[in-house]
Amino acid sequence: KEIKKQNANITPVSIKRTNSYHSLKLENISSATSIRNAFIENKDIKATVPKETLDKLKKESYLINDYFPILKYKVLSENNLNIYQTVTDDLAIRLKKEIYNSNSWEELVNNIKTKHYTYNRINRMLIHILCNFTKELANSFKDIEYIRILGFSNKGRKYLNQIKKETNLPIITTFSKGNSKMLNYEQLTSNIYYSIKKNNSYLKKEYQEKIKRG
Repeated sequence: KEIKKQNANITPVSIKRTNSYHSLKLENISSATSIRNAFIENKDIKATVPKETLDKLKKESYLINDYFPILKYKVLSENNLNIYQTVTDDLAIRLKKEIYNSNSWEELVNNIKTKHYTYNRINRMLIHILCNFTKELANSFKDIEYIRILGFSNKGRKYLNQIKKETNLPIITTFSKGNSKMLNYEQLTSNIYYSIKKNNSYLKKEYQEKIKRG
């Protein structure tokens, strides 16, 4: 759709998947689920991910199951789950029931999913609840309100100078440099993302660190 929209000179190539999306077995081409489970169980995943990814995981990792206690509190304390994006009446009922029968994020997803509600759909729904992403908020986010720069190279710097003349959107580098409902929500999700870490330095990165120049 995006290629057609931009009339881009790109020829898409589809690659057929030869294994299960959520297989728990490490293979030549492993599913993300199997890699996550193997990492949690301290198994060797060197052959399944790039070296940079493995180094990053060993240094600091954020696994979805780490957020389960926060999600469980949200589900148990919220009377009306239907206010959240992608939550239907049926899913709200199933979620309220299965939250008592689940001990992890992955287990909750598997307990809720059916042939009509896929793993990915359930996962997105739970993230919407975790991050307080309501239907009202989703409807208010119609257009991009800003461009937030996370890092750039010398080539990127030249490009930034160019697009500053071509866009009316504010280009910002930190949360303090902008002022919008969308930016405030991005700040909230960053706070939630880092909330599982005991060291506050992770949270301060989003507010105090200068952007990286490659």
